[in-house]
Amino acid sequence: MIVKTDGVVLGRKELRETSLMLDLFTRRLGRISAVAKGARRPGSRFGGALDFLCVSEFVIYTGERRDVQYVSDATLLDGMEELKENLERFWAASFMVAAVKDTVHGRDERIYNLFLTALRLLKREKGALFYFLLSLYHNLGVGMLHNKEINLEGDERKILKELSSGVFSTWNSLSSEKRKIIERKIVDYGKKYAGLKSIDFIPNMG
Repeated sequence: MIVKTDGVVLGRKELRETSLMLDLFTRRLGRISAVAKGARRPGSRFGGALDFLCVSEFVIYTGERRDVQYVSDATLLDGMEELKENLERFWAASFMVAAVKDTVHGRDERIYNLFLTALRLLKREKGALFYFLLSLYHNLGVGMLHNKEINLEGDERKILKELSSGVFSTWNSLSSEKRKIIERKIVDYGKKYAGLKSIDFIPNMG
């Protein structure tokens, strides 16, 4: 079977002398591992399409061993350079990747689209990380705003409702101290209810 699909590189590690094992989140196949043979050779046809956070169009096929998938071609669509060139945004994007790894284990096009939207939003909106987390919880069926066990003070519920809708004006006007309090509540909620395991450090998004 050969599939052509767009996807995001969540991670990569060296395999043998010239290849890479990729952790991909793709539109059509979901979260998969795939081998890119010869990807580390000088002048590889893959170029930068297999770098961390890159959005690329992949051609993926299943080998003779049905449990192994291979990338035969990849075309870079978005290198996400704006995120890689800014340390705060890079950490936030890495945080999103960790959340995806903790919660997505198959095909989920809704979460794929959400993830892609949030990465692109992060290029201009620092609150995109927390928009992503709130929306992720909702898609996983454990929406934070609908959980009556959560203690939200004052206008926090209104702020979270706006943020989860992709409205950042109120969020951006908050003091850094107030944002940090809400950020910690969002992350702690995910650890308790959404299965976030590998996340603790919160990027300082200013």
